[in-house]
Amino acid sequence: MSGNIILPERSLPMFKTWKEWRLKRKVLPLKEKIANINFCLEGITQEFAILKEAERMAKEHAIIGEVMDDFALLMSARFDLNLFIPMAKESLARRRLLLRDERERLEKELALLTA
Repeated sequence: MSGNIILPERSLPMFKTWKEWRLKRKVLPLKEKIANINFCLEGITQEFAILKEAERMAKEHAIIGEVMDDFALLMSARFDLNLFIPMAKESLARRRLLLRDERERLEKELALLTA
């Protein structure tokens, strides 16, 4: 018995050219990652819109969540959206910045592969 391993033809990748291999193994996954990042950025934009609406409501009502008899302990801290909204905005801004940096890096890598 020789040390050679014979693989069935169907298990071998069928790439006719180097460009085809590069497209399927490198370019398409990068494009998919960039599309996913763009989708996440759209979600962050929507979250900012929601926070903007919550901020508007908080300004109108000053403090949301007045202490009620049934929820006295739960609401004793008098949850204030004016404290939450800036923290949420900061977190979203950080995430957006990280995603944009990652997208830029992937786009540069994609440009090098497709050049």
